[in-house]
Amino acid sequence: MKILNACKVGMALTAAAFLGITSAQRADAISFSITDLGTLGGDSSSAYAINEYGQVVGSSNTAGGGNRAFLWDKSSGMINLDPPRSIYGYGNWSGYTYATAINDLGQVVGNRANNYGENPFFWDKSSGMIELGPPRSIYGYAFATAINNLGQMLGNTYTYFSGYGQNRAFVWEKGSDMINLGTLGSYYGYSYTYGTAINDYGQVVGYSSTTDGDRAFLWEKSGGMTNLGTLGGNFSAAYAINNLGQVVGQSNIANGQNHAFLWEKSSGMTDLGTLGDNGINPIDINNLGQVIGYSYITSGQNRPFFWEKSSGISDLNDLVSAPGWTLNSVVDINNAGQIVGRGFYNGQQRAFLLTPNTSKSVPEPSSALAFLALGAVGAGSFAKRQRQQHEASNRN
Repeated sequence: MKILNACKVGMALTAAAFLGITSAQRADAISFSITDLGTLGGDSSSAYAINEYGQVVGSSNTAGGGNRAFLWDKSSGMINLDPPRSIYGYGNWSGYTYATAINDLGQVVGNRANNYGENPFFWDKSSGMIELGPPRSIYGYAFATAINNLGQMLGNTYTYFSGYGQNRAFVWEKGSDMINLGTLGSYYGYSYTYGTAINDYGQVVGYSSTTDGDRAFLWEKSGGMTNLGTLGGNFSAAYAINNLGQVVGQSNIANGQNHAFLWEKSSGMTDLGTLGDNGINPIDINNLGQVIGYSYITSGQNRPFFWEKSSGISDLNDLVSAPGWTLNSVVDINNAGQIVGRGFYNGQQRAFLLTPNTSKSVPEPSSALAFLALGAVGAGSFAKRQRQQHEASNRN
């Protein structure tokens, strides 16, 4: 996997810090416009992640019916990251690929699967798609869910311990083997992570088995795994963390109903409520504290939502005026408030991009080079000050 060197890491953080300043100054979004991202020639597509420059990755079927990972941006549209090729000299490869995450350097991770299993891949413009394979110390399969601006990849693996198989969350970066994040329970327990569950400080969230049920966790390299508790029930799971250390997830309350939560170090777990349905599943949080996810309804469909502190929780379908569209799920939100997911347009499944109807524009991917040229000086300390100021404001 091609990973950022130390200089590029600092530059990436400089760019992220700059974007945080500009996005924090914009007015609250109350409505969104929608963009159909199209397909790779087939009749359906799904989006899984977006970076700060509006680049989107996901999966689409092709005219031949196979599913392939894609990269979409405003200037070039949808690009197939895994074009047809032969494998072992026996015609076209028949498996499928899907891209799960993209960082601000345009580096993409995802998964390649066929009848023999599933392995993570890394892609960038210079090297193309590189299949990573199971790391050396792991016997089983692995799949990637996220990549941060440090080039750290997050994922899950099905691992064998003395003949016993179990899922474990991992972090992987160039120059090191897979870091097994362990569990909150026994040696033979399990842990999971999701697509937006690692931030640029290398903090990871997810959920793990314990002797009392599944619990949301926060993992840090220096301190290991911390149990984040529940909202009064016996289950919780964390799905995303931003660069301020704010965590979102779901937990059941004393009566068994699932509610969304926001967790902060200073205040612990706060109940965000529901849309009045059977349960709620928050998926991501940006550095502005805006949360997206979906709620379950009795018909079996999902109702995607948008939440922010000033206005509370809203059904996203009510915030988008788009005849023919029904939004079904959302998966990622960037600091400009852009949201990606999938829905149905005139009955066909499509990846979509939602953009807030504000006067602020999203920078083009090419402008990343200008931000990166600012260098690493002061970037890390600025980001650290942002986080310290946020925590101090929560204590006052």
